Amino acid sequence: MFFIVWGTRRRKKTLGFADVHKCSNCNNAKAFLVINVKEWFTLFWIPIFPVSSQYFLMCPICGYGAQITKEQALAAAGQPHPPQAAQTEPAAPFNEYNQDEQDTNN
Repeated sequence: MFFIVWGTRRRKKTLGFADVHKCSNCNNAKAFLVINVKEWFTLFWIPIFPVSSQYFLMCPICGYGAQITKEQALAAAGQPHPPQAAQTEPAAPFNEYNQDEQDTNN
């Protein structure tokens, strides 16, 4: 007796990073991921051909996302790394020990 095992499997691929957005679920402002989810027809657990393809804009913290079109995904996924927020130089940390030591030397 011979059995044919077939079905579908979803594969997720990260295309890149979009601009910084505020997530409506977790309220964090981060660079969202642009994700492509393809559903594949499988034969004996081997992916043969794609059945469907969907694109999502996903929060990297909580995983909440929204479906977008292919054109929107390709336009948004132009950045291979997350965009950096405007960096301001941090103030030097105050160290009481060093401050006291400088005062005693004068």
